[in-house]
Amino acid sequence: RSRELLDAHGLTAESFEGYLFPDTYRIKQGTSAEAIVEKMYARWQEVWEELQREHPGALEEHAEVREMGVHELVTLASLVERETRHAPERGRISRVFLNRIDRGMRLQTDPTCVYGEDTYREVPSPKRCKDKLNRYSTYVIEGLPPGPIANPGKESLRAALRPEQGEDAREYLFFVARRDGSGSHYFSKSYKEHIAAIDRYLRRGK
Repeated sequence: RSRELLDAHGLTAESFEGYLFPDTYRIKQGTSAEAIVEKMYARWQEVWEELQREHPGALEEHAEVREMGVHELVTLASLVERETRHAPERGRISRVFLNRIDRGMRLQTDPTCVYGEDTYREVPSPKRCKDKLNRYSTYVIEGLPPGPIANPGKESLRAALRPEQGEDAREYLFFVARRDGSGSHYFSKSYKEHIAAIDRYLRRGK
């Protein structure tokens, strides 16, 4: 949370959460926390610049369509990172979140309910998700949380920068874990379909 270190890199975020790229590093014993942060942030910059070269104009498109800058996209990527480990669907989950934002819907993603030093080990619950004092819970706030809730990897960053395209993808508004061992989700275009999916994949599976 060093304000001095954040300012040195031009980051207006509250902390380096989201900007410490998850990777394998060789670090000498006794290296300072500041030096480790610098190393991980430098790697994040490399990956982010690489993704921008892969998807020219994507950052500008987000800024024009939704007034979303780098910080918002990193925050979006962190939601994708926490919602799925199934790489093929990250772009679709990113699209669902953007679809909801475009329609003025709350994101209602459970991992945001327990973001914090005292709650990150907890399982999301209605009490946590509906706590009006929880400034990260996307069940009570509009749009994205104030900052990232994890440090997203390359695929999640790519999913935020360039979500899944296509007419079908732009209609998905809900998803639910299949809980069949695949790690994947079922995507729905309507609330009715979503409720049916919950009954099929969650309730019947108990």
